[in-house]
Amino acid sequence: MMKRCWLKVAAAVCIAAAGLSGCGEDTSQAVPAAPTSSGRPAAQPSTDTSDGPSRSKLDAYVAAAQRSMQSMLPANASKIYASIRVKPVYPDGIEFVYVYREPVDASRVAHYLDTQVPLLKATFRTQIAPEMKRNGWTTPSATWTYDNPDGTVVWTHRVP
Repeated sequence: MMKRCWLKVAAAVCIAAAGLSGCGEDTSQAVPAAPTSSGRPAAQPSTDTSDGPSRSKLDAYVAAAQRSMQSMLPANASKIYASIRVKPVYPDGIEFVYVYREPVDASRVAHYLDTQVPLLKATFRTQIAPEMKRNGWTTPSATWTYDNPDGTVVWTHRVP
């Protein structure tokens, strides 16, 4: 049973990267602000473009990546993860955040995910960075974070 879980974790890592293919196509469209927990719309991000594309362009890029990734997830992903999100890391990065549905043994999962770092680096180098550079970010980065349901970080890794 544990081996299948590891395979699903690895598949989710690959799906996250695959979800970015073609995300730059409609980043010129602004994404409406999501409501905050109070129900009010969140503050609009700055459109300062002095260090590359604007915050709103990164927000749009992330929204496109989220939609693409969600459409690629296998149906059984919801059995392992309570949520899988893509978040902007300003000014030029993205973060994939996986929240486990049930608590996991952080040391065991972290040990396994450490073995996936070469895959993450290759994915970043061959898919994520080129896509983001085509869209104007000169120094892109990607972070993968896995959290337990209580919000504690199980593992995180940033590339480059």
